[in-house]
Amino acid sequence: MLALMLIHTEEWTTLPLGLYLLRMQQQMSTDWTRMFAGVVIAMVPSVIIFLILQERLAAGLTTGALKG
Repeated sequence: MLALMLIHTEEWTTLPLGLYLLRMQQQMSTDWTRMFAGVVIAMVPSVIIFLILQERLAAGLTTGALKG
């Protein structure tokens, strides 16, 4: 909600705000294919980074979970 109030230019729009604006454009028509495409495009970089750093993430979690 804060990003919606503070950001007024399209070049500074955040990803969640862009998905929200996409949903608001489709208010009268439910075009779920565009919304799904936007969500997939938003998810792909996070999934790629997770797959690359999966071993380090698991190692860090197990190291932090052990006591002493």
